[in-house]
Amino acid sequence: MQKVAVKYHGYITQPKDFTANHCDSLVIPEVYIGAILSKPCLRLSSPYFRLKGVAMPKRAFMALVLICLIAVGYAEESWNVNTIGQFAGGLPADVFVEGNYAYVAATGLFSIVEIGDPDQAHQVGSFDTPGLAKRVHKAGDYAYLADDRFGLSIIEVRDPEHPVEVASYDTPGLAHGVFVAGDYAYLTEQSEAWPVAGMLHILDISDPAHPQPLGTFQTQGYAKQVYVTGTYAYIADDYYGLRIIDVQDKTEPVEIGFYDTPGLAQDIQVVGDYAYIADYYTGLRIVDISDPAHPMEVGAFDTPGWILSVSVEANYAYLADFAYGIRVIDISDPTTPQEVGIYPALEFARGLHAVNQRVYVADDFWGTQILDVTDPTNPVDMGNFNTPSLAKAVTTLGDYAYVADEFTGLRIINVRDMAQPFEEGYFDVSSSTSDIYAIDQTVYMTDLGQGVHVVDVSNPENPIETGVYISPGQAQGIFVEGDYAYIADNYAGFRILDVSDPANITETSAYDDLYWDVWDVMVQGDYAYLVEQRTGFPPSSGLRIMDVSDPANISEAGFWEIEDDSQGSYSIFVEGQYAYVANATGLWIFDVSDPAQPVRTATYDLAIGNYGCCNYDLAVHVENGLAYMAHYDHGLRVVDVSDPTQPVEVGYYNTPGSAVGIFVNAGVVYFADSGAGLYLFEYDETVAVTTEITAIQLPQTSRLYPNYPNPFNPNTTIGFDLPHAGQIQLSIYDLSGRLVRTLENTWREAGHYHQQWDGRDNLQRNVPSGTYFYRLETPTNTETRTMLLLR
Repeated sequence: MQKVAVKYHGYITQPKDFTANHCDSLVIPEVYIGAILSKPCLRLSSPYFRLKGVAMPKRAFMALVLICLIAVGYAEESWNVNTIGQFAGGLPADVFVEGNYAYVAATGLFSIVEIGDPDQAHQVGSFDTPGLAKRVHKAGDYAYLADDRFGLSIIEVRDPEHPVEVASYDTPGLAHGVFVAGDYAYLTEQSEAWPVAGMLHILDISDPAHPQPLGTFQTQGYAKQVYVTGTYAYIADDYYGLRIIDVQDKTEPVEIGFYDTPGLAQDIQVVGDYAYIADYYTGLRIVDISDPAHPMEVGAFDTPGWILSVSVEANYAYLADFAYGIRVIDISDPTTPQEVGIYPALEFARGLHAVNQRVYVADDFWGTQILDVTDPTNPVDMGNFNTPSLAKAVTTLGDYAYVADEFTGLRIINVRDMAQPFEEGYFDVSSSTSDIYAIDQTVYMTDLGQGVHVVDVSNPENPIETGVYISPGQAQGIFVEGDYAYIADNYAGFRILDVSDPANITETSAYDDLYWDVWDVMVQGDYAYLVEQRTGFPPSSGLRIMDVSDPANISEAGFWEIEDDSQGSYSIFVEGQYAYVANATGLWIFDVSDPAQPVRTATYDLAIGNYGCCNYDLAVHVENGLAYMAHYDHGLRVVDVSDPTQPVEVGYYNTPGSAVGIFVNAGVVYFADSGAGLYLFEYDETVAVTTEITAIQLPQTSRLYPNYPNPFNPNTTIGFDLPHAGQIQLSIYDLSGRLVRTLENTWREAGHYHQQWDGRDNLQRNVPSGTYFYRLETPTNTETRTMLLLR
């Protein structure tokens, strides 16, 4: 008997097991799931759904179980997919340093970096966190992570090479900040329900494996971070500035004072009688707290950027100024702080820790950067450690996986031992990589800003660029065969390059339909298969087949279009007589045996629903009758396409970040997760379901999500929730308040939605780099956020 284990959350009578034998038919026992949503595959028996025992073919059973699980909602882990290995990555958010190690919190990742020799900083251990780790504090043998939706994670780091989570404490909202003092952990969170409020949790961690809640205190803001000294907790409360909480009685914390800063308080450190506050767009605020009941600002220093973190050592405050690097402020006289030093050579500095005349910076682009501030007026780069932060695409050649990382270019990962992959070399590019192809010791990368890079990887430790081609558009996809590279150049169409001499790349031919953007390309035989999107009205997706038998004289052989496809198609894979297109809703399969008349044979909707910000598929690869798909919000999906007219999902693995790239070789799935790095998977139909069922309900409040990616060039996605049906408007404004673009002005039903902005105004003109506001107006609420366009 094969047992499929199902873990339940929510209203459950008692757990039951799906049991299945290895015959052609399976028997489904009764399953009681506490939920109140009626779905076709479940019979309502209030307040529970009941799935009655029926016999059916195995393929149908697998599909039905998956659909039922999705119908009631779940935060899935995996089904029929094994993890072989991982090279961890992530966007660094915070860093804490003690001894020879830096403890780094990143999206989906906690890593330990050895920094004894800063020039040779390297990762010695990592732990894959379930959430988007925001803050980290190390105390004793444990690291404490504020892990966003997953609350507090306590990780034993006694052995730096093998960090192990020993306990977690879930909170109802989004955990933002953490501080440890003695036997107590102080955790701040922001609620997700309206009205939004912050919360301070005090936990007894005298036994770290069994944290015990003691007391809570609700703030008015978003409770971004907390600092504790003596009997007071100082909270950076975003819109509501500084809140001072008396925590002498851990079970009954009480606010005794506050100071409303002019900006958005993001971080705080207390030294002596002063609180140093990172106040986002109003810079550093210095508040006298000698009388905690009556805090008073005594000094301030504004910076050109947005201060996200502050760390104080001796007479200096070090500020993480996001896109404007590190600022060094002399605070020897708190009433007249003066800037004395700058380290601008960073991209997006988020967190930092100053200790022993060194500053350790968590930066989106550069990873963990180490600065020597022996002379604070002249910070000096000592070294850095970086992992793939925004892995976008992956391919393999021999013993190496090549990862195209949006921020850091080419990463070369040795996968000879698949269980222990490690980085052997890298090659940086100046813009945003999007796709990658490897052949004959040469890697070809598309770059949204510079076209195509050709890199010799015969020496993996020292890759060398041998050629570059500047394309007129934004190179999204690439395929290489023989002496030619075939480029999906987005709004500039389809291009064929002669790469026989990488040092002198020339364009052989091009095809450009002004109304279509080309997103991906694959070549088989005499034909190139293009997946396209039309940006006009009505929006459409298309499969275009080009005759490339003579690369200098190409022509269209066939075309297939679907109108009113607002979400678009993103990737294509061709095998035999079939083309497989990753569409926003799932998979399309085409019979292309006659290139002049492609015929769609099947569509497969992954049935995940419009839950979350970005519900679409970005990549597909087919091998041995299985289509492996990278689904942005929901990780790896495996679809059986052995019968191209009846595809059925047979497996999944939900990665912590955003799934964007995939390559399959001899059954090994190389998976690029933007935010969590490189995964190595294998499909194994004997693996049990490890799924947690929760009830997905309609949103309880109106919510506007942070756009992703941010900063961006030129496309970004904006997610929002609507608790009720009604007229809504989603608009973009510049810093002067001028309307730039109306993305939506329509009636919407209650639900979860997302919308893309392509960096253009209402007249379809490209707008310049800069900060923009996006605003969601609903019948009950108006919410505004900022985003940064960098061209």
